[in-house]
Amino acid sequence: MAPMVGEHVEIMSQCHHCAAPIGFSATPQGPRHDADGVMVWFGKRADDRCKAIDGL
Repeated sequence: MAPMVGEHVEIMSQCHHCAAPIGFSATPQGPRHDADGVMVWFGKRADDRCKAIDGL
């Protein structure tokens, strides 16, 4: 998203297992250090084939 808008963005969500808050930031050049260890999923949670990225 950050490269598309050309600005720094903050991404906030929650763990789908325990509901703990998760957040990280990204610049147009890529994710920042606070994204280490974050996994991003697209699609239904039960569909493992939709895993887009397993580490940033």
